[in-house]
Amino acid sequence: MDIRRILSIIKRWLGLFLLGTIIAGSLGYFISSRQTPLYQASTRFVVLSATTTGYDYYAYLEYNQLMGTYTQLLSTDSLLQQVSEDVGFPVYGGADAEQIGDTQFVRLTVTHEDPEKAAIIANALVSVLIEQNEQLQSVRYETTLQNYQSRAEDALQQMESLQNQIDEKSQ
Repeated sequence: MDIRRILSIIKRWLGLFLLGTIIAGSLGYFISSRQTPLYQASTRFVVLSATTTGYDYYAYLEYNQLMGTYTQLLSTDSLLQQVSEDVGFPVYGGADAEQIGDTQFVRLTVTHEDPEKAAIIANALVSVLIEQNEQLQSVRYETTLQNYQSRAEDALQQMESLQNQIDEKSQ
């Protein structure tokens, strides 16, 4: 093929190529202009576990489970309902939590049509999670304390009983 033939083929199809490009660009603009824009807000928080001495494989597994639990808790219906009550408007899905690498940080990303509401929801989710965690820890502490008090009372009763038996035998 010579150069003239190639140029005539390009000239013949150039108009169709330009028309296709213009139609595709216009269609893309039309579709994107009709879509509701979505905004994202993200926040980070740290998950701390009880300190352990030395390297303990079971503590490592427990910590990984704790991270997974927190990331799942951030999308539960009960937490979203509590956040809805706190912020004063309905909060639905759109929250995604993930551990940042092998660190103790979790990144929470909230997607919403309103950028201010996205930020409010992200901050409220973390606040409610902290409140619920504090309540859970308080209940666990109170239960443990009651268990220790009960054991101490049982031990005192046993000591009194043994002391009475010793006193009876020594008389």
